[in-house]
Amino acid sequence: MDIYGKLIPEQTTESELRGQEVFFGKAKCAVCHPAPYYTDNLMHNLKAERFYKPRMINGRMASADGSIKNVPAARNQRFTPFTYMTGDC
Repeated sequence: MDIYGKLIPEQTTESELRGQEVFFGKAKCAVCHPAPYYTDNLMHNLKAERFYKPRMINGRMASADGSIKNVPAARNQRFTPFTYMTGDC
């Protein structure tokens, strides 16, 4: 990324550049996740508990540890698995 948080075309794939166009354009992700850090510095209820089933671990019941999570920055998403955005963040 350059100093403005944009991809450097010579170092990225066409797919990554298309993703950047969607991020800053049609999807309007940058409205809430502006460059260069791509975070809104807020906590959001991601309802992560829906992905976990309570189970016993070392004799203790483990479950989702609460519903409010700090949303990871969208920076370097090309290096991480796809993150589903619900649009309510």
